[in-house]
Amino acid sequence: MFKVSSTAVIDEFKDGKYAKKDNCLSLLDDIPLLVIEPEVSKITTTYLKHKLMPNEPTGDALHLALASHYKCDFLLTWNCKHLANA
Repeated sequence: MFKVSSTAVIDEFKDGKYAKKDNCLSLLDDIPLLVIEPEVSKITTTYLKHKLMPNEPTGDALHLALASHYKCDFLLTWNCKHLANA
């Protein structure tokens, strides 16, 4: 299985307040980062415009747009309200 991440994930991790933050961030050290290309921004805007994802935080729409654009088979999330549709 090929694992990837993005700067959006790293930014969210850095902004969070939780125990062992540095340990969590270090898990991403050797993982390739997906580029947020203009097409990804267009997909994000489309998701928000058509209310497929909530406006705040826009990070959710960006994560989904990255996974869609790069045709990721899986999107790992702990966001059960918006991304996992719990």
